[in-house]
Amino acid sequence: MVYNAMCLPGGEMAALGVGLLVTAILISIIYVRNE
Repeated sequence: MVYNAMCLPGGEMAALGVGLLVTAILISIIYVRNE
């Protein structure tokens, strides 16, 4: 139980980090194309 409680926030942080990374890449691609 304790291990799962400690593991879940880490997974959420990793998923959030990946989401932000993909968003940043998409924004940079759109920005370069608009230049």
